[in-house]
Formats: sequence, structure tokens, C-alpha cells
Amino acid sequence: MAIKYRRIIEKIEEKIKEMMSPDVSQYRKIVHEIMGPNAEENGFKITKSTSAGYSKTMLAEYERRIDGSYTQSFLIDYNFMSNELELQTNGVMEIRSFDGSEEDFRRVISEFANIMHEKGYKNCDEELRKPRYTMAEHGYLLKNYKQLSEKYCKDNNIAPDMDIVKRIYLINDKITALIGKEFVEVKDELIMIAAFYTTTLLQCEGTSMKKYGDLDYFAIVEGDLSADNTLNTILNAWYKKTPNKHLKNACYGVIPDEQFEAIDWRI
Repeated sequence: MAIKYRRIIEKIEEKIKEMMSPDVSQYRKIVHEIMGPNAEENGFKITKSTSAGYSKTMLAEYERRIDGSYTQSFLIDYNFMSNELELQTNGVMEIRSFDGSEEDFRRVISEFANIMHEKGYKNCDEELRKPRYTMAEHGYLLKNYKQLSEKYCKDNNIAPDMDIVKRIYLINDKITALIGKEFVEVKDELIMIAAFYTTTLLQCEGTSMKKYGDLDYFAIVEGDLSADNTLNTILNAWYKKTPNKHLKNACYGVIPDEQFEAIDWRI
């Protein structure tokens, strides 16, 4: 019954938004006219605009797909309650007011085009240079984490009954030992650590592997309050050179409070 009423409320809210939202088709054409050519030169293609919130309309989203697991984008939203335009992408969040006229709208969108040219596309390109795993590598971990973890334990003489606190300390130490090396040197080892980390989380009460039906590509462990993409956690812990911080943030809400609080995160 609650689900039924929630759906009715959602439909009413959508109808109210539809009634309040201005016709933005001309705005979208102007955005594409001004920003489209440079976006396409940098490999971005316009996608279908979606809802941006109760008082906002998305005017445009441009996207470039790097591989199956990684997509970059930038968006332009119109807040029709405050007459503001917003530009968002990697390291960029710009908000500009405009007076509602086409002339002023063109002025702001031209500013956004300049910002993307001077900073936005460079930020996206810089992001590409950071180490990352492909969808195939994420899928490999998901399909093989149990066997990989068993092999990792055998190769490193890890007792099967080692408790979670010691396991987290060990993971922290193993990541720390790899800091300073090139990604190509450590990427396979990080996958092995991620497999061990995955089974460590799954030993905790209340955790399970997240399911996406037929779209199971990532090893994501769910807890009561949060979920953790384990390969990304291990990669970022190594890349950012702060394994204790990343492990703490990732484990919070996934493992039970009693075990979380037993860990000295100053490791």
C-alpha cells in the first residue's frame, strides 16, 4: 500500500514540475550550437537530457565513453526557480545568473564554453591519465575473487581463521608496501589484495555481494548502511597513498560497528 501511495505522490510531483518547467527546447538548441562543436572535437557526444531535480531542468549532457566501465561527462542545468545556469564536470562547478533573455543566455553559455576550453576538457584528459581498471578486469575479480583470495592466503601464509582486525591491518601493510611503484608493476597484485579484501568483508555478519541481475560487472560488497566497490577501494588506497583513510571510509557502514570500532585506523 505504501508503495502505491508513493508512486501516486511521485506522479503528482512530476506533473507539478511539468507545469512549472518552462519550454527549454530553444535553450537546448543554443547550448548545442555554442558548445557542440568543441565538445565533439574533444570526443564528447550529446546524450538524452534527464530530470535534474524538482526545480531544475537538464539542458544538456555531453559524454565520452572510454571503455565499458568508464564514462566522462559534463552537464548544463537550468534552475528555473532562481534563473541560474550550472556547469558541472571534473573539478568544475560554475553557477551563473541570467536575466531570462536569449541574449543573456547566449552570454552565459559562451562563458561555459570558454571554461570547458580552458579548464574542463584538460581536467577530463588529466583524469584519463590516472590508473584505472577496465570493465573486463572488474569482471575478472567478480567471477574469481574466491579462488584468487584462496591463492593469496596460501602464497602469503595467511591463516583461514585470521580475524577481521588483523586482516585489515595486513591489507593496509600490503598496499603500503606497493606505494611508489608504477601501476603496471602492481596492478595484478592489487587485484589479488582486492580479492582477499572482498572475502574479508564477506566474512562479516550482514554483508553480501551486490546483485544487478544480468549486469554483474563489479565486485561490490553491501552492508547494512553502505556498499563498497572493493577493487576501486584498493586501487584508490594505493594511488592516493593513504590506505588507512580509504579502508576506513570504505568499511564504514559495511562491516558491523563492533568490528569497525575494534580497528585502530591510525595504522
